[in-house]
Amino acid sequence: EESLQRLANEGRHPPFDLLGEAVLSEEESHRYRTGYLDLLARLGRHPLAQLRTPGGAPCLEVSLKLSSLTCQFNPADPEGTLRRVRPPLTEVCEAAQERGIGVTIDAEQYRYRELAWHIFQETMATGGPLGRWTDAGMVVQAYLRDAEEHTRQVTAFARRRGTPFRVRLVKGAYWDQEVIVAEQSGWPVPVYRDKHAT
Repeated sequence: EESLQRLANEGRHPPFDLLGEAVLSEEESHRYRTGYLDLLARLGRHPLAQLRTPGGAPCLEVSLKLSSLTCQFNPADPEGTLRRVRPPLTEVCEAAQERGIGVTIDAEQYRYRELAWHIFQETMATGGPLGRWTDAGMVVQAYLRDAEEHTRQVTAFARRRGTPFRVRLVKGAYWDQEVIVAEQSGWPVPVYRDKHAT
């Protein structure tokens, strides 16, 4: 709590997350869901909960990897994955909304990007329980060669939704893995190979 207040006094508001890349069982995904709900409960008691930065963002924010919510996060089954992920994602987001805490869907490997984007759109769509929530967010990774096109899709969804949401532009976190997997598989490398292009 002391560190969080010190950072806030310096105008810095870091996101919080629960580390972990691979969920191998539904029991493990349940632990992640429970862990995020516990984290939100703790953050909700902090004096910064419900407060906003000068830029209008929540002072407290959680980053969430959708793949932590099911052991069957499968790009070949987008609708089945949506059915598995939507209930815990909605539960986490509604808990955050009650406490004035933002939730940003974190970036993952490129092979999951379209699936994560699909789930975000379906869960945050107008008419749903989170369709008017402005403190939802999505990460866009700038090191991807198609980041500009993806950003256009994000903007188009924001216009259709009619309610703004936050976009966190990041450099990207899986450069080595993306290059190695693409080269081993004979696929085009999805990331820029030099920092200037990013």
